[in-house]
Amino acid sequence: MPCEALVTGRPVYSLDLSAVPGDRLVKFERFHRDLRETLKLTRSFEGRLEAYSYSPLNEAKRIARVIERRIRFQPGPLTGE
Repeated sequence: MPCEALVTGRPVYSLDLSAVPGDRLVKFERFHRDLRETLKLTRSFEGRLEAYSYSPLNEAKRIARVIERRIRFQPGPLTGE
């Protein structure tokens, strides 16, 4: 659910949950770590709320640009070739 909150441009905090042994949650943990550490979009909640800013996500627009570029450069029924 953090991605939905990140479209608002408002601060988004997450709680670090207890680690669960096994491979089941590796992808989930990597996702949250990337949002926090790599992309600097979320922050860990440490008992206080502070304002911070980031560029709000607009994944629909980003994905539309990717699709548009691929359609433009690939011959086929969508490009009329």
